[in-house]
Amino acid sequence: MDRPAADAVQMVEGQYRKVEGMPQFDPHLVRIMRDVLEDIMTRVPTEQSTQAVKAYLAECILKAAAQGHTNYDALMAAAADQIHVILSLLS
Repeated sequence: MDRPAADAVQMVEGQYRKVEGMPQFDPHLVRIMRDVLEDIMTRVPTEQSTQAVKAYLAECILKAAAQGHTNYDALMAAAADQIHVILSLLS
């Protein structure tokens, strides 16, 4: 089946379908989220700085932005609150 021309799609029963309610972020907010992710990763100990940790924190940032937290400080706080959670799972 051809993939639909939509940014927010998922595979369901072998077919691509549009995901309703997927947030769309403006380029300025995307830049802020990238900056937050880069900065929050500097707070993770080097030996635990993995792609899995980065993906988890990125998801935290995305969820916070989807809930309306759109400035740098609010997104940093949301991600910082989750560092101990992901690191405790790795211990």
